[in-house]
Amino acid sequence: MEALEEFLLQNTPESFMITFTRSTFDAEIAHRYGAPESDIETLSGEEADGLIGRSGPGSLLRVGSIPGWGFGYEPYGAQGWNEKILSALSAETETVFFSTISGRTTVGRWMNSRMVESFSMDGPQTLHHTGPATLFEQADMESSRSGKARGLSAVHRYVGASLSSEDLNTTLLTTWLPPVPLKPRKPSATPSQDLGPAI
Repeated sequence: MEALEEFLLQNTPESFMITFTRSTFDAEIAHRYGAPESDIETLSGEEADGLIGRSGPGSLLRVGSIPGWGFGYEPYGAQGWNEKILSALSAETETVFFSTISGRTTVGRWMNSRMVESFSMDGPQTLHHTGPATLFEQADMESSRSGKARGLSAVHRYVGASLSSEDLNTTLLTTWLPPVPLKPRKPSATPSQDLGPAI
């Protein structure tokens, strides 16, 4: 099987995102993304690809699980970085995510609907955190390895499993998500550095 890190090094999707949510599985993951029960199907990777281009604006969501965690995978039109989705996914649990969107790789962790840590693989100056920066410490920021590989490896170590490209292209619960409205940001008294979509 091809490791997901290797797949991302050999392919450059415009958007790719995966979330892992502790002790939350199957349709419940899709519901937290905002998918109605009636829109969730069980599709192969090839069948899922057929939704792209004929379903209007939005993103393709595929849902699966590993021991202890459910995952949501968006290979097209990723929206999981939206604070509204991350808040819903992590409600009364914990969610970690990896995204690469328009060439920028971001990793983060939410608990109980609040951001704990989020950072871009561009460098340590991008770290925002309100608690232990566990993922950041595992991301090996000084390494010469690709930021995609280091970021995804940190997430895999945290959840205790490594996905392959085959795991994501097998038969999974699948839905097309319409565009999710952005959560309005509260005005800040002090300027903060823009980390892009994922915090």
